[in-house]
Amino acid sequence: MEKRRTDQVLVNKNFLLVLFALVIVLVIVSAVLLGVVVSDRKDDAQHAENQIPIENEQAPPEEISTEPPTAPSGVGSYRVNTSADALNMRAQPLADAEIVTTIPKGTIISVTAVNGEWGYVTYQDASGWVNMQYLAVATTAAGAASAIGSAG
Repeated sequence: MEKRRTDQVLVNKNFLLVLFALVIVLVIVSAVLLGVVVSDRKDDAQHAENQIPIENEQAPPEEISTEPPTAPSGVGSYRVNTSADALNMRAQPLADAEIVTTIPKGTIISVTAVNGEWGYVTYQDASGWVNMQYLAVATTAAGAASAIGSAG
């Protein structure tokens, strides 16, 4: 009977040691994960402070789809209306996405889909996204024709 009681006490001590070890491991893992999250937030804050705004680029929308939406709003003909010589067309609706090509100022383009402030366009043999802040509605066919002629 005494041996059985001693064995039971040892089992209980071993269980407590294992449980204590698991708690310590969980605390360490939580601290490491929390440190990574805090570290990433500091890096993001420093990165945001070092950002220099570039014309014709905006912060990306909250939810980003790289495919043109099926029910677009704001589609139509637009004139590139930027103070720079050209507007960047990007591979995705993101300000830091790869530049596919540039579209000269004054060029008339057709927006076929819209994602937030980004319009999906085709220019020459390239398709991609432009920030619609730098587009103006092409109001007349005569104005569109003169804008196309002056861009050439």
